[in-house]
Amino acid sequence: MGLSVLAPGLGLARTGPIGPALTLLAGGPAATFGVAALFAILPTMGPLGWSALMLALFALWIVIWLSSLVLTWRESRFRRARERWNRWYAIAALYAATTIATGVAVNATKSSYRLWHVAGQAMLPELEIGTVFVVKVRHRSPLRVGDIAVVAGPGGTEYVTRIVARNGSVVAIRHGAPVVDGRPAVQRPVATRMLTQYGASVPAHILAERLAGDTRSHRVMDLEADGPLDDMSPRLVPAGHVYVLGDNRDHSADSRLPRRDLGLGMVPVADVRGRALFALWTADHGVLGTDLTR
Repeated sequence: MGLSVLAPGLGLARTGPIGPALTLLAGGPAATFGVAALFAILPTMGPLGWSALMLALFALWIVIWLSSLVLTWRESRFRRARERWNRWYAIAALYAATTIATGVAVNATKSSYRLWHVAGQAMLPELEIGTVFVVKVRHRSPLRVGDIAVVAGPGGTEYVTRIVARNGSVVAIRHGAPVVDGRPAVQRPVATRMLTQYGASVPAHILAERLAGDTRSHRVMDLEADGPLDDMSPRLVPAGHVYVLGDNRDHSADSRLPRRDLGLGMVPVADVRGRALFALWTADHGVLGTDLTR
């Protein structure tokens, strides 16, 4: 029974017929590969479709595991002649093969979708610390202004940020607001909250912002006093790059700083790892499945 806990079907391979044991051993990885294939084939999924597939996969694994335990218990009551396939070295080989196949299958699902845990303040107030959201890795549709994206920064470190402008645009910053091709983002105050900044609690404005070239609005946070990055001269976004900003304008390393100064600079499109789709868990206990593409 203990072997069946390690991998479904492993205990049955030790005590019973090899056919059902191999079926159970292959069942979990096969189901995971099936979900990975659906993730790769189907268009971008919403929270209901994504959650339904993940719950179905979890349920399949539970059924396979329970079936393995029951069949192993039933077969363990009978004494069978030892075969080559139920000796210790064969069991070890089967376990290794199953573990490798399962790992490959799980990584295959991550090639289309992955989870991201927010650990910093750069995207406050839209993404609170502790929020977990789903990222579409293979972004088939073009990147849009306003998209929340995961990008690779210096040394391969990944950051979550927001796309403000694409290649060919000229971007400037005035009082913390981006100005794209001469058109400033439309901002209006909606609230005020206290923000921990370098160990001190300071008041910050929450603004509803709509970027030039975007039909959607999102919230940003800006301190009352202008910071060193609140005003910047116009810069051209090179071909094949995007310009990104954190929503917490006074606490974000983004395209306003070059990489040599621990910023992100102009981000190559190839370094955009994926786009945020929806939140699975929000630290402020908001609605699960909150759409992050709106």
